Amino acid sequence: MLLYNLHIAAFIIHLCSTLASFYFHIDDASRNVLVPLHDYRYNIFPQTDVSKLFTLNAIVLVTLNEAITCFSHGIALWILSTDNTKKQINNLELNRRTIEYSVTAGLLQCAMVLHVGDVQLHDLIFLLIINVVIQLLGTSISMMKQFEPSQGVRWFYGMAFALLISEIIYVLVQFNIHHPHNFNIGFFVFMGLIYAILYATFGVVKLIVDEYKQNEIYILLSVTTKIVLSWIIIGNTHYNFVQLFDEEYRPDVVDTDWQSIMITGSVALLAITAAFIVIILNREDENQKKKDDDLPTTNERYEVVPIDEPSKNNLRL
Repeated sequence: MLLYNLHIAAFIIHLCSTLASFYFHIDDASRNVLVPLHDYRYNIFPQTDVSKLFTLNAIVLVTLNEAITCFSHGIALWILSTDNTKKQINNLELNRRTIEYSVTAGLLQCAMVLHVGDVQLHDLIFLLIINVVIQLLGTSISMMKQFEPSQGVRWFYGMAFALLISEIIYVLVQFNIHHPHNFNIGFFVFMGLIYAILYATFGVVKLIVDEYKQNEIYILLSVTTKIVLSWIIIGNTHYNFVQLFDEEYRPDVVDTDWQSIMITGSVALLAITAAFIVIILNREDENQKKKDDDLPTTNERYEVVPIDEPSKNNLRL
């Protein structure tokens, strides 16, 4: 079963990614999580500043995200090993995916904005909560599509895409960086493009792809999105230290050609994912094939067979 094999592959990939992220962790890459501080004084117009609440490390969020995803695919393997019908598996997979994405898609976006610089607490809360709402809207759409399509489904699509576009715009705005002349921001641009395209693709798949094929396609998209963006975050963090700090002031980072590695690896993984998605989309659905096989072909002839009552004929294939 393709779905089972994809979950095995995803489990192994995310397990390896989780373990590898520990090796590339940088303590000095922690960023400040801030809250607004409004200063009121006598005879002075109120001023607004920020106050540091705590620090958070983007690579830690990546590690946590990969671990949660790995665990979720382990749950999926357990579900597929039980004696459930195809429809039951589809519903269980939908619920599992909703819970996973409600956490991981938001955490990954928080890691993206956090690795760029300090971030406001309410911005992180916005990303996490809006992502949960998007996932719940997607689940509601899947449940409603089991019945006849209605005007309500289109409204749900509209709300989900509006929230998704809002998230994407917010994250991309965070990449507004003032930098030295020789500082290369190509990684940020590349990550922004990949992020916007892949996150929007999840919505497009929900809109146009059959429910059963969605399970397989979403695994491919999820693995690609998380692996590519997670390791761009890690690679970009190391690369920024190399660009901005002299060696004697630099923390323990991996000084390598991160851009070439990440761009080449990302493009290769995207190409493999696209090829698998095309194969899945062009694969004939088993249920539909069975229905088509039961229909008579144009080359088959019908013959009239007499029965006991002379006034009636029986049409036999």
